Amino acid sequence: ANGSEFKQLTDFSITDQQIATGSWSPDGKYILVRIENWEGTSAELYLLDIQKMLNDPSVQPVQLTTDGAWKYGAVWQPVP
Repeated sequence: ANGSEFKQLTDFSITDQQIATGSWSPDGKYILVRIENWEGTSAELYLLDIQKMLNDPSVQPVQLTTDGAWKYGAVWQPVP
């Protein structure tokens, strides 16, 4: 309740001109984050490996896209 268990995992800053949304993988190991501009004309996707980031603060999210095109996000699909 007091926030003492929160840990910052990235050095990103989201500006007033951006919106960030995320979704957990079904196994709870990853978060996919979509950062879009306020106008809704572009977005990029980032993958956070939570355990690696908790174990090593120097590990940063992997940027999955760099084209600036609009993305709705991603869908997690089970691996057989």
